[in-house]
Parts: sequence; C-alpha cells; structure tokens
Amino acid sequence: MGVDFWDRDQWLKELEIGKTDVIVCTPQIFYNCLAHAYLFMDQCSLLIIDECHHARKKHPLNTTLLHFYHSIGSGRERPKILGLTASPIWNPVNPLKSLEELESNLQASIIAVKCNLEELESFSSKPVEIVEYYHDTQLGEAGQLYTSLMAMDFVGTTDTPWQSIVSKADVARSVLGPVGVNYFLIQLFAKPVEMELRAASFTLRMPEEQLAVMKRASKVITSVNDSLPVSLSREDLPNKVSKLVQILSRYRESSDAAMNEEAGFQCIIFVVQRHIAFGLSWMLERVEELKSWLKIQTLVGHGSRKSLEGQSQDFKQQQETVKEFKDGKYNVLISTA
Repeated sequence: MGVDFWDRDQWLKELEIGKTDVIVCTPQIFYNCLAHAYLFMDQCSLLIIDECHHARKKHPLNTTLLHFYHSIGSGRERPKILGLTASPIWNPVNPLKSLEELESNLQASIIAVKCNLEELESFSSKPVEIVEYYHDTQLGEAGQLYTSLMAMDFVGTTDTPWQSIVSKADVARSVLGPVGVNYFLIQLFAKPVEMELRAASFTLRMPEEQLAVMKRASKVITSVNDSLPVSLSREDLPNKVSKLVQILSRYRESSDAAMNEEAGFQCIIFVVQRHIAFGLSWMLERVEELKSWLKIQTLVGHGSRKSLEGQSQDFKQQQETVKEFKDGKYNVLISTA
C-alpha cells in the first residue's frame, strides 16, 4: 500500500473519523499515527490486540500504551482493550510475574476459558507426557578453559567483560558440562581476544600486565580449541545430555520403520538460552550413535549482544529454518522456548 510514503493529507483522508469504523494496522503504524497526530487515542472505542503478550519492554505495542494510553488523565475517555494471546507467560521461572506485568501494561484482567471445556478439548490434541530422570553429579566440573581463565585473572574483552558472562558460563557448565563450556568460551572469546591483541600491537595503549594476561589467554584458548573432540561418546557427556541422547536413540528404530512409510522422525528440543541451543547442537552433531541419522538445526531469537555474533537469527532466517524443518531438511530443531 506504500504507507511509508503517505503524506499528512493522505493519512487524514484514510483515517477520516465518522466515515471509518474499523482500522487494521500493526502496532508500529498505530504508534506513528498517534505520534504525528493523525489520530487520537480518545477517538478509539475499542482496541483489539492480537498477540498481546508483546506488550512488554520496548515493543511498539507497549510503547504505544505507555505514551498514549496510560498518560490519559482520569475522567477522560479511553478505549476498552481486548487482548488475545495463547502464550501470556514468557517467564517460565516466574509465571505469576509475567501475568501481573501483562495485566499492568494492558490495564486489563486475564481471563481464561472455563466454560465448555469438553467442547474445547474436542478440538485440541493432548500430548503424551513422559518424565525422565537423571542424576546431577557433574555440576562442579568447570572445564579446562574456564579454570585456566579464572586462574590467570582474565577480565574479558572490551565488549565482553568476564563478569558479564559468568552466569552464562555457569549455565553452560550445568547443562553442557566441561566440553560444552569449553566450546561456549571459545566461541565467545577466540576472535575478540585476537582482535584486541592485534589492536594493542598498533596502539601500544594496553597496560603490560593486561597484555601479558591477554597473550596467555589467547594461547590457552587456541590450545583448548585444537583439542576439542571431533566425536563424543556418552561417557564424554554430562548426565543431562547423556539422558537426551538415550531418549533420541530410542526413536531410531521407529524412525527407520516409519521411513518405509515416507514419514520420518522429527522433534523439537527446547532450551532456555541461545548459547545452550548452539552448544547442544554442536555436541549432538558429534555423538557417534546420532551422527548418521540426526540432521540438526537451531532456532533462536534476534539477540542484541555483539559478542554473541552468529548466535542470533533475524526474522527471515527464522522463517527459513521453520520451512526447512517442515520440509524435512532437518529432523531435530533446537529452539529457545
């Protein structure tokens, strides 16, 4: 429609109040109309918001509500809000906080279906839930690279201070074990450390003590990188990943049988953080008993940290990944929840 090139007269013509009953637009377009005074919030009677769980942080929907809805003083007309979403909880660790934040941002109450549940269930499929258990006995194993960098008082790089990634490294330790945390730290620091050493050789501005630590860090990163395993057995894996491999292996026979009927095995593995998705993908691709039949791809959010370059996907990449998974190019998708 070329709305980006509409001038004020065109907008006022399209939004002519009194002749227009329904306006359908994106949150960003709605925000732009309000910001340029083509439309005023009190001229609207009802806001129907699809995917209303986006009403948080700096999303255009939340920005619109913050600037033009919450700012309307008492006694003035405000439109009613009907928000629709199938996923009101984005924080599984604290779901109540997610619900409270959503209610506050939308100035609304969350209502779930309570009537006609039997009819609703007749149109929805129920998965078979199986709970698997594993022993957390390897949480203390930090890995060679993590231990070495800590021992030499490595402070990280300009864009990625060590303290800013400690919590991520600890998550990698607990989920992926020593091999996984080695891989994570190599991906995070190998390139930036070399770039800072190269810059220091030209500018000579890095203190000698810091330069010495950076050179030692570069050597140990290179050494550990060269020793990363090409293949992994179950004995090399932390218990959680080993249990996952065991579960996946159960489906190999059923997958081979299903392939004769032109219907292959497919699964989605959900993780909490992006670096775990990429680390787990790297590990599973090297497990001997999975190599021949698993085709793995990752699906993660946009991300913003420059230091995690390559560990994020834009919208187009996400769409392509989902399409390739549907088409059968990959049979395992590791995704952030």
